[in-house]
Amino acid sequence: MAAKKVELILGFTGLTRSGKDTAADFVAQKFGFAKIDNNKDILWPELLKRKRKITKMNSVKLGDELRAQYGMDIIAQKTVKLIQKRKWPKVIISGIRSSEDIPLFKKLAKRFYLIRIHASLKIRVKRMKQVRIKGETLSSRKELLQKDQIDLQKKGLRKTLALADYSIQNTGSLADLKQNLVQLVQKLETNTFKKK
Repeated sequence: MAAKKVELILGFTGLTRSGKDTAADFVAQKFGFAKIDNNKDILWPELLKRKRKITKMNSVKLGDELRAQYGMDIIAQKTVKLIQKRKWPKVIISGIRSSEDIPLFKKLAKRFYLIRIHASLKIRVKRMKQVRIKGETLSSRKELLQKDQIDLQKKGLRKTLALADYSIQNTGSLADLKQNLVQLVQKLETNTFKKK
């Protein structure tokens, strides 16, 4: 017997410091979605099993190791198992990097949408300098550009960004981002869930 499909999955993708986690957190809270963060929910428990310190850099290295050993969609495979175990009806997945992940999420959900959060390099550098993330070693424009190139070329993020169903510009205020997200998610939910 086939597993029951999830009603709706929203995947968030974007370059480092584009605001995808901020967007995912807001939508999850505002609209009652369960949220999976590929770092915190998938990679961090794996780091603990391997007795490695939880840092952003160690998460990146482990993700690379797992993809090299088990294939580009290994993170998605682990995410799918977690979603099926929890039986959530609406899920947000933050931090989709590999285009190979997308078919697994489409198969799991009645409706899957990939949302790209976009911010200019100038804005992303400003955010990087204003807010430090635990374990992140990026500290300059040059380092951020280098990370972008690795993500875009070696991890397949360029293809993933091109596959996005929707793109939201995150170049204004937080209120602007939230307003754009509300408009989009209301539209997506209206198509998925009947109003009572």
